[in-house]
Amino acid sequence: HPTTPSVTDTCAVQTSTVAEPLQVADFDGLGVAAIATADDFSLALLDDGKVYAWGQGIVGAGIATSASPAIQVATGATAVSAGCGFALMLLSSGAVLGVGSLGLNSSALTSVSLGVYSIAGLPFASAIAAGCQHALVIESGTGTIYAWGSNDAGQLGAPPSDLGGDGSSWQLPYALNTSWMGAATAVAAGRYHSLALRASDGHVCAWGSNVRLQLSSVMVA
Repeated sequence: HPTTPSVTDTCAVQTSTVAEPLQVADFDGLGVAAIATADDFSLALLDDGKVYAWGQGIVGAGIATSASPAIQVATGATAVSAGCGFALMLLSSGAVLGVGSLGLNSSALTSVSLGVYSIAGLPFASAIAAGCQHALVIESGTGTIYAWGSNDAGQLGAPPSDLGGDGSSWQLPYALNTSWMGAATAVAAGRYHSLALRASDGHVCAWGSNVRLQLSSVMVA
């Protein structure tokens, strides 16, 4: 279990800008398998599947204000992804947990612990990606992409007519019609765009905003 960082000459507690890399003492002696960060908080996935969070920006799970040392938010995880004010955790069972402002209808959330929720409507997952205001999940076995959240720039990969209303957001996991792309093996989510790696040929597919050429300057259907 992470303990309060000891204050030393080289790894002192810093509360302002740090201009050079310093060691995060919370995890001394522990095996860290993966890390993720976004906005004002960070995540660490340990070798034993425990997930710890520190910083601020995730309302719930005890992180309503600045939190240090890190606190445990999940167990049994194999992957973590951090978005703007929320985070996703993929469990070894294929279930997906979320914490923070997930942008989901309450009917899709089942409380697991304080501020941590199991997300209903998702199949067993093999990959996760948290963007700024949207999320992507890949179904294990089929490679189908599920998405939810903001769609104001088309980052969900769904036409507004499929989502109903004005199509600017969707609060339940939505299976993308990926007949144009096929199965995916990896996904990444930005602020206004999304990427997926196509299983059949390893090509990158992109959708959403391209105002800064974040999708590409050369694209083919």
